Amino acid sequence: MSAALQGGNGQPPVDNVVVLTGDLHSSWAADRTPDPNNAELASGGHNPAAGDGWRAVQCVGTSVSAPGVDSDTSGAAGRPEL
Repeated sequence: MSAALQGGNGQPPVDNVVVLTGDLHSSWAADRTPDPNNAELASGGHNPAAGDGWRAVQCVGTSVSAPGVDSDTSGAAGRPEL
């Protein structure tokens, strides 16, 4: 994650970022944090139950021009940011 989004040099972190992407034959959303496997908020972690520690949300939209997803997309297990 960009240092500018995390804050520093006397600047606060940016906490209202939305990333829009697409051109896939699937749609999904994910919360983004500097370290999704860290439970310590003070060191860049997150608390998924409370929604604390997220710095951005990513939304992926569908398309009519990209090939379909032919593989298993269930890889979200154990990944709280997805």
